[in-house]
Amino acid sequence: MSSQLTEEENGDDSIYDELCIDDESDEFVNNTPSDPGLKQNLNSWPNTYPVVWPLPSSEDPETQAIPSVCSSGRGSTDGAHFIYPLEVRSRTSSLVNGLLTELYDTYRNGTGSGLGLYHDSVDSSTEASGSDAFLSRSNPESAFLLELSERQSRRHQIQFLKQKDWNELKAIKEELRRRIAVQSAKLLRQLKQKDRLKHKVQKNCDIVTACLQAVSQKRRVDTKLKFTLEPSLGKHGFQQWYDALKAVARLPTGIPNEWRRRVWLTLADQYLHSISIDWEKTMRFTFNERSNPDDDSMGIQIVKDLHRTGCSSYCGQEAEQDRVVLKRVLLAYARWNKIVGYCQGFNILAALILEVMEGNEGDALKIMIYLIDKVLPDSYFVNNLRALSVDMAVFRDLLRLKLTDLSHHLDVLQKTANRESGGGYEPPLTNVFTMQWFLTLFATCLPNHTVLKIWDSVFFEGSEIILRVALAIWAKLGAQIECCQNADEFYSTMGRLTQEMLEDNLIDSNELMQTVYSMATFPFPQLAELREKYTYNITPFPAPVRSASFSGSKSGAKLKTWQHCRAKPGCS
Repeated sequence: MSSQLTEEENGDDSIYDELCIDDESDEFVNNTPSDPGLKQNLNSWPNTYPVVWPLPSSEDPETQAIPSVCSSGRGSTDGAHFIYPLEVRSRTSSLVNGLLTELYDTYRNGTGSGLGLYHDSVDSSTEASGSDAFLSRSNPESAFLLELSERQSRRHQIQFLKQKDWNELKAIKEELRRRIAVQSAKLLRQLKQKDRLKHKVQKNCDIVTACLQAVSQKRRVDTKLKFTLEPSLGKHGFQQWYDALKAVARLPTGIPNEWRRRVWLTLADQYLHSISIDWEKTMRFTFNERSNPDDDSMGIQIVKDLHRTGCSSYCGQEAEQDRVVLKRVLLAYARWNKIVGYCQGFNILAALILEVMEGNEGDALKIMIYLIDKVLPDSYFVNNLRALSVDMAVFRDLLRLKLTDLSHHLDVLQKTANRESGGGYEPPLTNVFTMQWFLTLFATCLPNHTVLKIWDSVFFEGSEIILRVALAIWAKLGAQIECCQNADEFYSTMGRLTQEMLEDNLIDSNELMQTVYSMATFPFPQLAELREKYTYNITPFPAPVRSASFSGSKSGAKLKTWQHCRAKPGCS
C-alpha cells in the first residue's frame, strides 16, 4: 500500500533518506555529518609498530604469522608468543575502530536501544506529517480539523461538531479515514525500515566480532567472542559484552573516544548493581548540601589540592565553577567511603574522570567508586598506602626479572648514593617517580589520550596494567638512564624525561599499549605470589632523616620531595 502513495500523501520523503539504508549494497551507510578525517584514518595506520619490549623474533618473517608450537605439538595460547603480522593487526584494528566510530556516530542520540537515528526520524516525521503537513492542506475538511483542534476542551469540541450538518460530518469522516490510512502506511514503512536497520547493525557487529576473533589468541574463550552495542539481557549477557570490549581495548587503536563514557558507565553500573546499591538514595546522601561532621577537615584539604590539579580546565580564575564541581565530586566520594575519605591524588583522578563524563557529577562519582573500590587493590589509599607500597616493591622485583641490565645499573647507582649519604637513607631510585605514577595512574606523566587508553585497560584487565605500563616506560627510557653515572644525574635525567613524556609525546601511545600486552601472559606470571609476599613482609616507611648532609644535592631535594609525598597522600 505504501508504494502506491502519492508524493503529496507521503509528505516529507527525506525520512527514508535519513535511515541511511543502501538497498543495492547490503552495507550500512551513514549519511549524517561525520569526521572528515575518519576515512583517511582508516587507511593511515602505520604498517608496522616499533615494539619496545624484546619480543621473540625470527629470521624468517613468515614464521611470525603462525602461533608457536609447544612441546606437545599444540599451538601455544601464550599471548607473548602468538604473534600476528603487525600489518594485519593494525589493519584489523583500524577496521574495528572505524566500524565502532561509525556505529556511535549513527546511534549516539539513542535512548538505550542503539537506534537513536531511527527514533529521531520516526518521532519528527510522525509529528510533522500528523500536524503541519496535513493541516496545511487547503481543502475545507482540513480547515475544519484545524479549527476543531483550536477548541481546547472536549465540551467545546462537541458543541462545535453539533453546529455542522450531516454532509459536512460525513466528509470530515472520510478525510479522517484517508489520513489514518496514510499514517498507517507510513508507520508500516518505518517498522520495516527499523527491521532493516537492526539487520544492518547486527551485520556490522558481526564484522567486528569476526575481526576480534581473527586477531585473538585462538583460545576456547575467544571463539565465544560476540560484539554487541550494549550488554544483552540474560545470565551471560554482560560477560559476553565485557569480553568483546576487552578484546577491543587490546587492539592498537583501543576503544574509540566516543565510546569511552558509555563503556565506563556500563562497567560502573554493573558493579553498583552487583552490590545492590540504591543509586538515587546514594546521590541524595553524597551530594546533599547539609554539612557532615567530617566535611570541614576534608573540605580544607580538598580546596588546597584543587589548584594543584594540573588539568588546564581546573586552573585559573576562569575555572572557578569547574573547581566547584570537582570539589563536590571529591567530597561526595569521601562521604561514600568514609574509610578512605579523601587522599592526595584523588583531585587528579576525579578531574580526568569529569572530563570523560562531560562534567556530570553523578556519573563521575560512579566511576570513582568503581575505580577505587573495585579495580584497584584494597588498601591502595588506606593503612599508610600499604597496597601501594606493596606494588612499588613488587615493581622493583619485576624490573629485575624483565629488565635485568637496567635494574643492575640502578642498583649500582643506589649503592653509590647510599655511600655518599654518609649512612643516611636514600629511597629506592624508582620509588621517587613510580609512586606518583601509581597514585595518579600516570595522569601526571603522560598525555591525556595515552592515559585514557591505560585506564581503559585498567578497567578491563585490572591493576596489573599499572605495573605493566611502568615496566614499558622504564624499558623505553632505559638507554638514557643507563648513561647516568650517579644518582644526581639520574634524578636530573628522569626529571627531563618525565617532562618530555608529558609534553612532547616521547612515548607513542599505540607502541606503549602493544608493549604492555605483549610483555607477558595474563595474569602476569608470579605477580600474585609477589604481592602476597610483600603484603606480609613490607618494609615500613622510614623515619624522617636528617637532610642537612643532602642540602646541597639534587638527590637531597628529591628525597625531601619523596618524604613529603609519603607523608601527605595518606587519608586526611
